[in-house]
Amino acid sequence: MTTSVDAGVWQRITEQVIAHGGNLIRPWFTQLEPLAMDHGLLEVQAPGQTEQQYLQRHAARLFTEAAQAATGRLISVCFLAASGPTAPAAEPAEGEAALADDVLPLNRDYTFESLVVGPCNRLANAACMAVSESPGRTYNPLFIHGSVGLGKTHLLHAVCHELATRDPGVRFGLLGCETFVNHFIEAVEHGKLHEFRYRYRHTDVLVI
Repeated sequence: MTTSVDAGVWQRITEQVIAHGGNLIRPWFTQLEPLAMDHGLLEVQAPGQTEQQYLQRHAARLFTEAAQAATGRLISVCFLAASGPTAPAAEPAEGEAALADDVLPLNRDYTFESLVVGPCNRLANAACMAVSESPGRTYNPLFIHGSVGLGKTHLLHAVCHELATRDPGVRFGLLGCETFVNHFIEAVEHGKLHEFRYRYRHTDVLVI
């Protein structure tokens, strides 16, 4: 659910911006309006497209760091122009294609049946099997941590195989952590957080 930005929070953010902005500060910063804060994304409205482009290119980091300092949370900032959004959400086909470009291929040998289960991975194996039987409801999200060679990658691929077997139409994204982080950084730097959110929200299962 989208929530409005508390006036006190916005004041603390602007104070941080003024304190650390230096030469980046512009007189029209006083016209900026916080629109909403939803799932770690702060939407800020600029007076026009020129101002919005300036913020994206030169002040994105300033406002992001100010928002995080003011809230004590991991916050991303998205700038919109008062005349309308300049970065509309991608069409479904484009979003799905963009994700598909970076999806890792499934290793057909990594299944639950082929995993060697022992004391070190028995709990993780049981949790992954439960997730594959009831995705989105059991252990959501599921984090797997362990030493090298205990089957972490094997289990993640096994979950995807099982999900695809149970529902051939399931949409899952299997990608490396570095790829996911790079997507996020690029979205922040280029003011395309809406596209980033669309890309990952339109998968049924996200596996990193």
